[in-house]
Amino acid sequence: MNGIRTVKEILKEESTDDIWIWDSIIKAKTINIISGDESSGNTTLMINLCKAISDEEDFLGCRTSKQKILYITSEMSARDISAVFEKIGLKDSDNVKVLELHDDPLSLLGYSVMNADLVIIDLFIQILINEGKDPNVYKDVNEVYGELRKGSSYRDKTIILNR
Repeated sequence: MNGIRTVKEILKEESTDDIWIWDSIIKAKTINIISGDESSGNTTLMINLCKAISDEEDFLGCRTSKQKILYITSEMSARDISAVFEKIGLKDSDNVKVLELHDDPLSLLGYSVMNADLVIIDLFIQILINEGKDPNVYKDVNEVYGELRKGSSYRDKTIILNR
């Protein structure tokens, strides 16, 4: 049916089988960007989202679904990230693994992420810069998205890129 409809009419007519990692915010098997100025709390948001997803708790008023998470960091050391996870109560979870990449962040494409459902790449901007891309140019960002989707390990994963 075409034309103008109310939200109620649309929801009544069109049921979806979408799977949500974070209800109404992050859908399964999609690439998402969390963006903000440097030191604005992006990493803190991502770490707390990891805990909520790992524990299947509501986060910022929305349900989450339990996922196996790979947290890739190029900003902090794996030890520092793990210490923060422990501080917020995520110390004994086998659902969250951490990979530290500093020298060549795009080398993450070579890592198998088969056991992860959700891949969080913290400091995605570093990947763009190392690849000579402009993080403010859609075409440049889209090229790196394409590289992620080409890698068979990443094809069916939910990916969050933290700028």
